[in-house]
Amino acid sequence: MFQIRDRTTYYNLVVPGVLHMADHKLKVATEWGAKNTKAKFRVQGRDLAMVAKDLSSREEWGDFKGSFTHKWKGDAHGNALSVIVSPTFTIKMPTWRGYRNQPQVCKDEWDRMWVALKKHEQEHQRIFESGITKLVHDLEALEAPTGTDVDNLAKEAKSTNQAKHDAFDKETDNGASRGVELNITQECRSKS
Repeated sequence: MFQIRDRTTYYNLVVPGVLHMADHKLKVATEWGAKNTKAKFRVQGRDLAMVAKDLSSREEWGDFKGSFTHKWKGDAHGNALSVIVSPTFTIKMPTWRGYRNQPQVCKDEWDRMWVALKKHEQEHQRIFESGITKLVHDLEALEAPTGTDVDNLAKEAKSTNQAKHDAFDKETDNGASRGVELNITQECRSKS
């Protein structure tokens, strides 16, 4: 085996006529975009019962959206030299305009549900951030990767991460088994 220098990269010639990268480690950077944990959407209802009906018409009572892109730079042979992973996420939580005018028991029930929902969405955030950490670790562990290797690993990470989110939602019944529900008492229903 001997080395050939091609501009800035060394290659080992292992098989006659085939070049292989020698001791090449991929440089990986993470550039976080927005980490928005304060997004809101409004729910309608003059009482907690109506709010519960509005929330129940939605697929999810809170919403976590996480995504990432990646860009790799390589050489003329398709070998990846560096990659930038750019993740971002948003947690969107409900707000209730009529909250202030409600009996204390209804406010307490809303607050209890809201805290449970926030914890649920924060667990989605933890799953997402762990997935990004694992992706970066896996990318750094690649030896002599091609751009295709990087793309495939990123695609696999997205799929694996989504499966973990889906499993968490199934395990917790979208948080209902951990308190993401509203228990409506008579005081929390309209008199009319």
